[in-house]
Amino acid sequence: MQALVDAGHQIRPIAVEPDGTFRYIPNALEVLNQLKSALPRTSDIPGGEVITAIDADVVFPALHGYWGEDGQVQKLLDQMNLKYVGSNALASRICMDKSLTKQALNKAGIQNTRFISVSAKSWQDSKPELLTEISKLGETLFVKPQSGGSSVGISKVSKSSQIDPAITLALQHDEFVIIEEAVMNPREIEIAILENPDGSLVVSVCGEVKVKPEFDFYDYNAKYIDDGAELIVPADIGNMKYQDIAINAKKAFMALGCAGLARVDFLMGQDGTVYLNEINTMPGFTSISMYPKMMAATNIELVSLVDRLVQHALWGVNH
Repeated sequence: MQALVDAGHQIRPIAVEPDGTFRYIPNALEVLNQLKSALPRTSDIPGGEVITAIDADVVFPALHGYWGEDGQVQKLLDQMNLKYVGSNALASRICMDKSLTKQALNKAGIQNTRFISVSAKSWQDSKPELLTEISKLGETLFVKPQSGGSSVGISKVSKSSQIDPAITLALQHDEFVIIEEAVMNPREIEIAILENPDGSLVVSVCGEVKVKPEFDFYDYNAKYIDDGAELIVPADIGNMKYQDIAINAKKAFMALGCAGLARVDFLMGQDGTVYLNEINTMPGFTSISMYPKMMAATNIELVSLVDRLVQHALWGVNH
């Protein structure tokens, strides 16, 4: 919000409640700047007017997870005939769905980890057969809700006895689950993409997320609660590996129909093999978030970055 103001835009802050209510809160920026909580809730920002329509030239949907990145808010904005920053409803839905993402990546010839998708019903009806298929993926696996974000409901398993409880946990967050092979002791490499209004793509330098030793992987607590990782920009990976990642990031961005922006996350195995892990259509924009850090290291500071995104939403070829 501050960057948008500094770029010369007028902002109309809208809080979205868990029940879907929209509240227009004119002083939200002032209130948020005074809050000490790292993860404030909408209930921490009192007052405001409940609204059923949005009076704006463009919407910046700085939202994550369900009703944020999964295409539902984008679909609502389409119905309201509003222009908005980022990918459309379909691309947002595909990128949020790990199975659909992997299918699109495989079709585009982009390396990613092998996986199996399981529904609540198939797990109940065909557990022995599915366990046989799962065993072919290797000993160490990740079990994840098929849709979702922020590593919620994800388990790393290394014994067959851990698979059932891990799937049960993941099913609490989604009716579909994916089980995928683990890349052992990988380096977590990320890259940022910004789309100009003319459709050309700016690809940032890479960044690396180094998870602290006390965490088994980059889970929710490591990301948001316990400062569990060091963010290194630029990543020390060499030019050849950078080019490989940049080319595959652009290819994935186009193959999945993304628009405006994306943070593309890769896993680099000990042997140097690079696997595309996921695409975030609305990456974090906090002062410590990787997307703006990587763009700043590519000489696009936050004020210019948000302004370009607004210009793309208003005039871009996708809109």
